Amino acid sequence: MRDSLFRRTEGVLFKYARTKNIIARTEVEIDELERQIAMLKLQLSACHAEPGSAVANYSGVLGGSGSSTSTAVERAVISAETRFARLSDRLSRCQFKLDLKLFRLCDLREETVPIDYVYQTLEEIDQHIFVQRYFYSRTNSAIGAQLNYTEGTIRLRRRRMILRIAQALEIERYEKTTICV
Repeated sequence: MRDSLFRRTEGVLFKYARTKNIIARTEVEIDELERQIAMLKLQLSACHAEPGSAVANYSGVLGGSGSSTSTAVERAVISAETRFARLSDRLSRCQFKLDLKLFRLCDLREETVPIDYVYQTLEEIDQHIFVQRYFYSRTNSAIGAQLNYTEGTIRLRRRRMILRIAQALEIERYEKTTICV
């Protein structure tokens, strides 16, 4: 296997591991945003007010003589409407962030599908080598010690695995077309 193909494929695999970590973090962020949105919706429903409805409920009082009662009611109505507006604004911002994260998550998952498929076709030991090398950045000797194999055996298995992955992802063909351009 040419060294350039090996390095290029390894670069793709390290990027894959980083992308999988980003996916995991994004999923946690999405869960948190969904929780925040649910809480905001509960708070909004607890307000029992839509803009203008509180004013309509107290219109008889507000049109009154300007007593301290009507001033207190006015402040309460303004406070309720301000709270409703703030909660609505926060809800809109959270919903927008959620939509962006969901869109990004779809893109990230699409990027990983080919390697996910190839990973599933690997033997169990090669899957273990794959995870240890590209997710945990372990050396061949460290992986070999963990699996009771020599470093040379791990190196050979890893090179074969990378070749299979490169062929499945057509990295060599991509490499040839980019050189010719």
